[in-house]
Amino acid sequence: MLLPDYNFFAVPAMVRRAGLRPVFVDVTSPHGEMSLEHAVRAVTPRTRAVLLGHYFGRPNDLPAWHAFAAAHGLTLLEDCAHAFGASIAARSVGRWGAGGAFSLSLTKGLTGVMGGAVVSDDDAMGEWLRDAEHLAPLPRREVVSALASALGGKALFGQASYPAIFRPLQGLAAVHGLDLYERLMAERPLDCDPPAVATPAALPSACAALARTHLPRALADVARQRQVARRVLTARAWRRFSAPTWEDDRIATGLNLVLRSPERAALRDFLWRRGFDTRADYLTSSTRDPTRFPVSVQLVREGLYLPTRSLRHDDDATRLIHALTAWDDGAA
Repeated sequence: MLLPDYNFFAVPAMVRRAGLRPVFVDVTSPHGEMSLEHAVRAVTPRTRAVLLGHYFGRPNDLPAWHAFAAAHGLTLLEDCAHAFGASIAARSVGRWGAGGAFSLSLTKGLTGVMGGAVVSDDDAMGEWLRDAEHLAPLPRREVVSALASALGGKALFGQASYPAIFRPLQGLAAVHGLDLYERLMAERPLDCDPPAVATPAALPSACAALARTHLPRALADVARQRQVARRVLTARAWRRFSAPTWEDDRIATGLNLVLRSPERAALRDFLWRRGFDTRADYLTSSTRDPTRFPVSVQLVREGLYLPTRSLRHDDDATRLIHALTAWDDGAA
């Protein structure tokens, strides 16, 4: 299976778990979209599928990838974890190939606190997914761990507790060279190699019900995040850092605003002192090979994102634009 070298560590892990061999392909800058040119060169007679990642809410060039998959007889799959509400050419992500997988974790556009959902226009796939014999119950330990993580994150990073308690502690730790936010929020792969067998887990009914309840509000949230991202990205031609180009023909979600800069640490400190909490890019290069996958490795080193969900009002977006403008104009 072809997939981008720049990804979330769980993606290649699940490919292996399904009994397939991941074949990594370099990506394009600054979006992290898998390079179609490199994918063409990576296809062999043994290639069976291609997996796209719509990272940070921006859909890939799906018409081109759909044509590529059809030309080579490949199954097209989409990782839509970041992209609830995104579309291209008036067609939603997840509906361009055999199916798409959406995350329902706490930080995503549509949340059920944990778990995910699969969409497909393939009736056979739908029947297979609905067949309880193919599903394994989610271990209780995983349910407890996920809920504890969600509640802990809400307590630490909620609108009331974070600015009053946690942010001052984070600033104090940063003075001594300790990034408390990264330590607490880092997501790392498990030290194990799961067996090559597909075992999708049934989503607990309470989480599914929460996602259904959240659905109407989620669409409004995505629209607001999109407006904020558009304001920032079109404010000016940024020079001191790279940012995604706003593309009216691709309906992005704006879930996370991604900046890329070789001065990432300095830019992060600059924004921190102006009240904006950013985070280093948590996606990674699977190979960490700068010779074969130079763009993937570069994106990991330079990526910095600010969740747009933290910008609740127009004034917040205005303050962010002013801060980025000051940095872009050479402020230290």
